[in-house]
Amino acid sequence: MGDRRKELEALLEEAEHEGDYTKLLPLTLEYGNYVEEEYGKKSLEYTSWMNDLGTIYRDIGAYEDSEKTFLEANDILAEIETKDGPNYATSVNNTAGLYRRMKRYEDAERMFAESIRAYRASLGENHFLFISALNNLGLVYQDEGRYDEAEPLHKRCLEFLENEDEKNVIAIGTTLNNLGTLYQHQERFAEATAALQKAADLYGRELGEDHPLYATSLNNLAYSRFLGGDRVEALKEFGRVVDITKRKFGEGSSYHTSAVRNLSIIENMAKELKEDT
Repeated sequence: MGDRRKELEALLEEAEHEGDYTKLLPLTLEYGNYVEEEYGKKSLEYTSWMNDLGTIYRDIGAYEDSEKTFLEANDILAEIETKDGPNYATSVNNTAGLYRRMKRYEDAERMFAESIRAYRASLGENHFLFISALNNLGLVYQDEGRYDEAEPLHKRCLEFLENEDEKNVIAIGTTLNNLGTLYQHQERFAEATAALQKAADLYGRELGEDHPLYATSLNNLAYSRFLGGDRVEALKEFGRVVDITKRKFGEGSSYHTSAVRNLSIIENMAKELKEDT
């Protein structure tokens, strides 16, 4: 049994690295038997495994199985850790993320609010997980078009991240992109472009211009410039994204194909706008 468990752990690590869900799901289900046998169902270890399983179900689109798994983990954690515990908060946060993906925004809002409450009770407000949950709630507000409620949450997240001693570059860039998207929805294009420019500069400086996050951020920036009327610069930046993705990932990659398609769409839109003027 010990040999099989070690083999499973190695296979799980390989499947996770490859992102191969056809292997990951059955391996995770089998591994759960060992976790239950060693720790029992009413344990942090078992609920951690359940959250891993729920995440896999979510990622493959098996939403009913994902919801059932997350909710069961929530109930167990509420019993063994109470509803003021950080593991309970994380499990509830995962449940909220599932509901957001399912576009069940009222349920997502309710669960994110509960995770925020539990993180506040267990970790305090000056903690990354609490701030991250605030940002997640802000994304739900964006989904619902409640932009005035979303903005202060994203700004609070950004302020916290920028004031940390050890900067989380990806989290800062993601939050800047969230703000940029928010400003685009409100047609505040100058502010959107400024936030997205800051994100692109950060990724380029800290991660390098061959990093996929830099290409994604540059794409977002280019789109913002286009919406704001700076079509010449926007087309240049879309072209840079095409060059970066071709160099980094290859001409037939999904990254490069998507970049070429985006450039073509924007070129056609620019042509149509020019013809109308």
